[in-house]
This record gives sequence, C-alpha cells and structure tokens, in this order.
Amino acid sequence: RKQKVGMSVGILEKERRYTCIKELFECWDKASDASRDGSGRIEEEELRAVLKKCYDWTDDEAHENVDAILDKIDKDRDGTLDFDEFFRFVDDFTGNVTVQTFDKVINFMMEAVAAYSKEQERKRRTGLLQTLFREWDADGSGVLDMRELYQVITRFNDEERDGGEQETVKLMVTAADADGDGTLDMNEFVDYFNTLTRKMTHNTFDLMLYRFSRCIEEVQTLQMENTAGTRYKQLLLNSLERYEILELLEDCDPTIPLLLFGTACDPSRAIEKSAKEFNVPCKAFLVSHERAERLALAGLQKYGFKLGYWV
Repeated sequence: RKQKVGMSVGILEKERRYTCIKELFECWDKASDASRDGSGRIEEEELRAVLKKCYDWTDDEAHENVDAILDKIDKDRDGTLDFDEFFRFVDDFTGNVTVQTFDKVINFMMEAVAAYSKEQERKRRTGLLQTLFREWDADGSGVLDMRELYQVITRFNDEERDGGEQETVKLMVTAADADGDGTLDMNEFVDYFNTLTRKMTHNTFDLMLYRFSRCIEEVQTLQMENTAGTRYKQLLLNSLERYEILELLEDCDPTIPLLLFGTACDPSRAIEKSAKEFNVPCKAFLVSHERAERLALAGLQKYGFKLGYWV
C-alpha cells in the first residue's frame, strides 16, 4: 500500500510540474508582444533575454550559453524551442529537485519572463505613441500646441466646448511640458502618456490609441474640408461678381427681387456689390435650406413683391 501511494503521489507531482512548465512556456512565448497570441515557439532572442535576467549574464555570456542550449536541445535546428524542446530544457535541471526547489525555480523564471514582457510592452507602447504623435502633428512642426491638443481631446471625450475641457488640456500641458514652452514635443508626449496609461491592460491601451487615431483623422478631415470650402467659396463669389449676377442685373426690373439658392456660400454680398455698382435697387434673400426659404418668402410679402427670380 505504501508503494502504491508513493507512486500515485509521484505521478500527480509530475503532472503538476508538466502544467507549471506549460504555463511558463506560454507566458514566455507571448512575452515579446502581449497584444498578440504566441507563435508556439520561443525565439532565440526571447530565450536569451530572459535567461540573461535570470542568471545576470553579460551579453557575451548570454550569446555563448544560449547557443550551447540550442545546440543541445533544438533538434530541428530552426533556432527556436517548441514546447517539447522547452520541456526537455527545463526538465534537465529540475527533474530531480524537491518540490520546494522546483517551485522556486519556476517562480524565479516567471518573474524574469514578467520583467521582460513588461519591458517589451513598454517598447511597443512607446513606438505606437510616437506614431500617434506624428499623426497628430499634422503641420509637421515637431510639437503639439494647445489648439491641436484641444481639438482632438475634446472630440475624444465627446464633450461640449464649455471651457472645462480647455482647462483640462491646460493642466495636461502643464504636467507634461518639461521645458515649459507651452507645447509638447514627442518625448514629452510619449513620457506623459506612458505614465498616464501604465496601469492599462494592452487591450485597453490599444483601444484608447485607436480612438485617438480616429479622432485625429476626423479633425484633420474637417480642417481639410473647411479649407477646401473656403477656397471654393471665394472662387464662387468671384464668379458671381464677374459673370452671372452682372448679366442678371442688366436685365432686371428694379421692382423684382432676386431669391438666391446658396448651398456652398452666401452670394448675397456679391449681389449687393454688383447692384451698387450698377445703381440698381436690389434686395437679396439667401435661400440655403427649407427654413431660409420660408423666411425669404416672408420677406417678399413684407416688401409687397408678387414675383421673384430664383437663382
């Protein structure tokens, strides 16, 4: 009976150790990028980085020792360790140790993997924040000023422009602006957001970055549309002043008003300018949508007009 009980305990302990090594492998496998699933293999660089932390090796020692491990364990010579190869590697130096020693070794390696994973995640986030900064810095000045920050953060928080958000942005700039110039350069921006998001999971961080990227895109698209709209408006006004309106006014009865349908701009100013130039009494009404149309017609009735031209 004692032998059977002993064998049973041994089997359970082997199964437990197998599970522990499997968990260690999976954590190690995902250490380079927590935002992605593991590849099912531990790359040479991952192996070297973690073992260097475990044993406090120099760079030369890490290269030499990991090369020796791969020569011995990596049977298919692909420069990586799959789980079977990794299990043999760990089992070689833990197979005959006590339960307490095994747990200490696994926990120690888990801590080294966690430290490496944290290091890699910080590098990943820093790279993503640098990319976000370059997207945000549309004018290529190398800094973000209050206006650029306010436009995007207001949209990100989906708040009304009531002044409160502007104060928030001011506090943010004050906290992040290391050189006190009132703007954020890339290093200040990255340092601030790394500190602000250090407790976020990788999923939450990535979602935040995605939302900021979309907000930047929306703000910049709107700015481009406004710029294009302003240019188009000026071209249209110039056209109205030079051609169509002049021809209309030449043939216009002074008692008949012009009703203007303006979807892109307000051409009434061009009308008034041309009317003054030709010394023609003219009352222009802007019609840009249904409500404006009703107001224009009400204006006609007010002035006693019975007929009008639609432009």
